[in-house]
Amino acid sequence: MQLVKTPVASGQYKYTLPEQSAKQATERYAKIFKDTTQTVAGSGNIIVVKTLTGCANASCEAIDSLEIPHILGTIAGDNTVFIVCDDPQFMPQLISRFEELLNR
Repeated sequence: MQLVKTPVASGQYKYTLPEQSAKQATERYAKIFKDTTQTVAGSGNIIVVKTLTGCANASCEAIDSLEIPHILGTIAGDNTVFIVCDDPQFMPQLISRFEELLNR
């Protein structure tokens, strides 16, 4: 059946189909991105996301899980994520997308 054990309220779990689990994970990562990101800025074809200390890996995973077009890759440090854009012309669009995530 390929069910996945998924956390729900009060530390309990339920079994869901993989698609539901993936959707919940994406929503969770978007929340992590919002809760830990301090600034987003870009130059050329690189976007720099500053996070709380120790949160860059989670933010990087969040960005990757959202599968946003025009992102070639991400690199996480301790409190900084570098995002490489495939073309500088898409920089404003990508920054707007990240700001939209922050303002949800």
